[in-house]
Amino acid sequence: MHPRTGRADPRWHSGSAAIGGALVAKFAWSQIAARRTHQESQVLMALRAAAPLLQLPEVIATGTDPVLLVTRLVPGRPLTAGGIAALDRAGVHYRQASGRDLDLERVLAWHLRTVLGDALWRSEAGVALPGGGDPPRWVDELALRLNDAGVTAA
Repeated sequence: MHPRTGRADPRWHSGSAAIGGALVAKFAWSQIAARRTHQESQVLMALRAAAPLLQLPEVIATGTDPVLLVTRLVPGRPLTAGGIAALDRAGVHYRQASGRDLDLERVLAWHLRTVLGDALWRSEAGVALPGGGDPPRWVDELALRLNDAGVTAA
């Protein structure tokens, strides 16, 4: 149940769990969340193949019935202008390997959704945010990082 509305929302019927401090398992129990988790596994594998120097989690296992994504835990940092530049360079390799363009706006939108979603579930569950602070501070810091990278709202 959604804590504010009291209704089930299948978009968020997914979860993740740390396994032994070395792996992360992601799973879903609704069709819409399962598609998102499956897409994440496909994007991670394609990006790692196209740009192995990017610090992305290694995909250890995937499944389709039920949908499951297991990755190696990678210490994370917020996306910075340098990270965006690295993604831009990775796009060149991705295009050479796949014949398709890497949609940087979509990648940044995914990052934005992930950061905001993380702040939301943590605040609703009463789980501390990494590095401390509160959700409004996280949103402000995200806006500053995107602004520093030259990304502005349309």
